[in-house]
Amino acid sequence: APPPDSPEWFEDWLSGFGSFIPAPEDIPEQTFIRTTLDLNWKVNPIQILGATGAARLAIDQQELAVAAVEHTTAENTVAAYFSIIRAAENVQAIRAQLANQRELLEITSMRYELGLATRLDTLQAAVTVANLRPQLAVAEARLRNEGSRLNAVMGRRPETPLRIVNEQPVEMDPVNEEVALALAQERPELAATDLFVDILERNRQAQVADLRPYLTLSGTYGYVGRTTDTIFDDGHDSWRATVALNVPIFDGMLTKGLVDETKARIRRTEAELTGQRREVQVEVLEILANLNLARELLAAVQLNLERSEEVLDESLLMMQMGKINYLDVLV
Repeated sequence: APPPDSPEWFEDWLSGFGSFIPAPEDIPEQTFIRTTLDLNWKVNPIQILGATGAARLAIDQQELAVAAVEHTTAENTVAAYFSIIRAAENVQAIRAQLANQRELLEITSMRYELGLATRLDTLQAAVTVANLRPQLAVAEARLRNEGSRLNAVMGRRPETPLRIVNEQPVEMDPVNEEVALALAQERPELAATDLFVDILERNRQAQVADLRPYLTLSGTYGYVGRTTDTIFDDGHDSWRATVALNVPIFDGMLTKGLVDETKARIRRTEAELTGQRREVQVEVLEILANLNLARELLAAVQLNLERSEEVLDESLLMMQMGKINYLDVLV
């Protein structure tokens, strides 16, 4: 029936052609089978640049971390290598001292039998020999431990035999303090921390992008039919493509909280980096001071060695002249 107050032309049309339009209750129920492929793409250039930049910096950071581990491993290896040399020389020195004291004990015992030495002199020589034996055992154990540590650093079994070449070139060239401090600031672990600050900045950029306008692209393509064998018939396909500009207005202050948190992490990391740089400066200054002190000590030891050799030569000459005995030379 025509709606109330409808115009006459509509009533005429309805009476002439309305019979072709079935009533809703006269339309039988129909089931359609639909298959579609939906594609959605969110285009946010700021977020994409921030994410890809952070990923690239993270790769560089990992390479620096690997370099830092390599430097640490090399440092530990060199330290273990020279620790073995130092331990071996300590063993040789104690063995030489023990042989010297044994010979001194034999001479003192002979002099005691001849009445030329007291029982106290013999006792002192015997006590010295007895004290050197545990020192030699401790030094030999330390040498074995240093060898095990070097094997472990090199990735070998601790009990694997080692043959160490005792070559210790001493560099006496001066080291410029300013150059050393500048090079120390380029250490891989410091560069990795610096890159981490840049990564946090990129993350902050990506987080801020959530409140910036962005585009979304979507597309749909599919087929529809009443039966499975008619779904892909000609004329049963359909498609739709849309482009939308999204303008975020309010997200419950979530993005602002995330951005503030990232800013706090950036400030904390920068403070930690400043502390690390200062610690490196202190370490370099300490190493330079120890280097200068070691060179002065080396010069003093070389001078003492020369004087001791002169005294030994004089003692041997005086013994040949009969002015002193062999015991004095031995001492």
